[in-house]
Amino acid sequence: MWIKETFSLAKEGKVLNISFVSDKTEWKEVNEEWGKSNHISDIISEMSLEEKIGQMVLAGISGTTLDMDTKKLINQFHVGGIIFYKNNFETPTQAVQFMNQIKAENSSNLPLFLGVDQEGGHCRAFWYW
Repeated sequence: MWIKETFSLAKEGKVLNISFVSDKTEWKEVNEEWGKSNHISDIISEMSLEEKIGQMVLAGISGTTLDMDTKKLINQFHVGGIIFYKNNFETPTQAVQFMNQIKAENSSNLPLFLGVDQEGGHCRAFWYW
């Protein structure tokens, strides 16, 4: 089953809609594997100390494509999420492809938390391409 996730950014009457398409079958597999005990406390109890520590980290990355450093953060250090900055995005299409690459790289039972450094005002990652 494919799920389309969409969010909008709006300012001064302009709206930027960004959509992500992902295959959510991994959640079905996780739920089947864990049966009825798919509570977060059960998931955490099965994690190693390294995985638990990694889940507390929201890491910034460089570049606009999936590289070895980002793969290492996801697979070796088990980071809980990635924060994107202005230098990570060139176009809406590239941003969606980049985020989908990162999501596909994650083999954890927990999804990555993906965030953007977006305070508004003078600091903006998205400038309505």
